[in-house]
Amino acid sequence: MKKRVSCSGKVRHKTLKGALISSRKLKKEKDLIGKAYKCQRCGFYHVGKPSFLDDPQTFWSNIFKQMSEHDLKVLRHC
Repeated sequence: MKKRVSCSGKVRHKTLKGALISSRKLKKEKDLIGKAYKCQRCGFYHVGKPSFLDDPQTFWSNIFKQMSEHDLKVLRHC
């Protein structure tokens, strides 16, 4: 699997505290679980959703929470 080679387009937080606040906001507003981390490329902090390899249960939980009602209905009837 190819890793992302750039952090362009991501929000850059100067501190871990700022990234953690953003992560809590993501949970509160969208019910998604994000992980704060320091970027090796730019030195700032970002919030990313866990990959399947990081945490399969959280990964799938985030996926299902982002699906439309129509997609969920189709999935239930498979």
